[in-house]
Amino acid sequence: MERHITLLGILFICYHTAVLVAAFIVWITFIGIGLISASALRHALDFIPYMPLGLLNFIGWFITIILLVVSLPGFIAGVGLIRFKSWSRILAMIVAVFNLFNFPIGTALGVYALWVLLSPESAKLLSSGGKSSD
Repeated sequence: MERHITLLGILFICYHTAVLVAAFIVWITFIGIGLISASALRHALDFIPYMPLGLLNFIGWFITIILLVVSLPGFIAGVGLIRFKSWSRILAMIVAVFNLFNFPIGTALGVYALWVLLSPESAKLLSSGGKSSD
C-alpha cells in the first residue's frame, strides 16, 4: 500500500500542477486578448473607453484565482502523501471528493484516491508516518 500512497501523491502533484499551468495559460490569454482588443479599438475609434481591457483583465484574474484556490490544496495533499504525513489523508480525501466532479481525469483520480485512502492499511501507514509494521 506504500506504493499506492506514493503514486497517489505523485498523481496529485502532477494533476494539480497541470491545473496551475492551465491557470497561467488562461491568465495570459485573457490579458493578451484584452490588450489586443483595447489597442485595436483605441486606434480604430478614439471615443471607445478602455472597458475591454479592464473587463477581460478582471475575467482573466478571476478565473486564474479560482483555479489557484482549487489546485493548491491538491498540490499540498500530494506532497503530504509522499512524505506520509498524517494530516495528508484527510486533506487528500476532501480534494478527491471535489475531483470526482472534474470528469474524466479528475473522476478517475478521485475514485483511485478514495480507494487508496479509505483502506485500513493506508490509514495505519499514514498515522504511523509510513513505517510498515510487518
